[in-house]
Amino acid sequence: MATTPKVKAKQEPLIYVGPNNKHITKSSIFIGGYPPHITKHIESCPALNNVFIPVSELPEYLKRAKVENSAEQIIYNQVQNYFKNEGAN
Repeated sequence: MATTPKVKAKQEPLIYVGPNNKHITKSSIFIGGYPPHITKHIESCPALNNVFIPVSELPEYLKRAKVENSAEQIIYNQVQNYFKNEGAN
């Protein structure tokens, strides 16, 4: 009996939509998940999980981010505060 080879699902590239900081620049694109140097920051600031989005979701994200007090704006501010306070430590 012949077996069909399993095809690996291709992971969509992620784009960083958070604020610029010394670790990462806004609009950076990553293939294969989060950049390794950001992993420790995700543990300290879980909101970072939400500022890496699939590239295909960018247009909708940008629309929602323009809405005052949207989840996107709140998360962006949380990430911005995290990196701002990181420099103070």
